[in-house]
Amino acid sequence: MASTTIDAVRTDQMTLPTPCDDLDVEALLGHLVGVVNRAAAIGRGEDAMTVPGTVASAESAWPEVWARAVAAADDSWRDDAVLGRIVVLPWATLPAGAALLGYLNEVVVHTWDLGQATGLQPAWDDEVVAAAHAAISHSLPAEGRSEMFRKMMEQFDTSDLPDGFGGPPFADAVAVSPTARPIDRLVAYTGRRPA
Repeated sequence: MASTTIDAVRTDQMTLPTPCDDLDVEALLGHLVGVVNRAAAIGRGEDAMTVPGTVASAESAWPEVWARAVAAADDSWRDDAVLGRIVVLPWATLPAGAALLGYLNEVVVHTWDLGQATGLQPAWDDEVVAAAHAAISHSLPAEGRSEMFRKMMEQFDTSDLPDGFGGPPFADAVAVSPTARPIDRLVAYTGRRPA
């Protein structure tokens, strides 16, 4: 779903706004690649926070840049033993497999953001969306996220944080019908308002 969506983004859409504050389409594409690069780093046993949270590219090269990042991530997670490795992130210490699900959530939600910005309609895999939703709902409460993030950031020297690690990544969850599509329930949980 992400690859097909990224492949369909036109160069004349790069400056369109997205549901992500302060990110246009091109910046969101760069962040999506950064997310996958961080997931690949975890798979290799590296510190994901040493990897930039966003990358730059020529407008027409995003599909190729994305494909290379995905291939590197796939390669770094080939050994199932990697899933059980313990990973230390600024917000949690957890098995690598759980961290990977967190990054999966980010890719799915930002693919939705990209679709909203460009008018594209990704074909959602409900199992993937359900896994992303389970990951975020297990690790993040529905309310009080700004305060939780503020308290977490007080523990760190923010001058040392890499690019792409800014303000609260999610607003509080918004209400949505329990019969809404899985993707709409997921993005509502991340504070977005599905159409």
